[in-house]
Amino acid sequence: MKAFASLSIVIVLALFTLWLQDAFRETPLVPGARQKHFPDYFMEDFSLTQMNEQGLPAYVLRASRLQHYSDNNSSEITAPFIEIHDRQGDWSVTARRAVVYGETDIIHFYDDVKIRREKTPQREELAIDTSYLKIDAPKKIAETDQPTHIRSGRLELDTRGMLFDNSRDILKLTSSVKGHYAPSKQLPE
Repeated sequence: MKAFASLSIVIVLALFTLWLQDAFRETPLVPGARQKHFPDYFMEDFSLTQMNEQGLPAYVLRASRLQHYSDNNSSEITAPFIEIHDRQGDWSVTARRAVVYGETDIIHFYDDVKIRREKTPQREELAIDTSYLKIDAPKKIAETDQPTHIRSGRLELDTRGMLFDNSRDILKLTSSVKGHYAPSKQLPE
């Protein structure tokens, strides 16, 4: 009988523990927020600087807003502007929005994406416009599979897809390339 009483007490305690666990289960403040894509933190009007091995800025990212989502560890950026510093020449990228997935330096730019590189004594100015661009910031490589318009000096190109490696001075056009080269105007003799 003593064993039955002890077993009854253990069962009652186990049931009471289960009831307590269920009663005090964490409930979100906003119903359904745990299951949905909901920001866990945000920043406004921020600037992020990544330094290189020499302690100089490798790139600077500025934006009007960043929202981080813990359900997929992504960050959505509004009105991003990234300035990438390189010994071959600085270049910048702007867009309406960007997304970074996980802990990575790869940035996906969307909507009205513009790459600009200023003219230097060694290079013509470069302007690239597209709707989507993926940038690997540490490698200084930008690529897209979307229609792209490129202007450099007197050359204008339209292509579907491209890869731009500023460090190695490579611009690879992937398909459907059409171009126009305006000849220089020569003065009459």
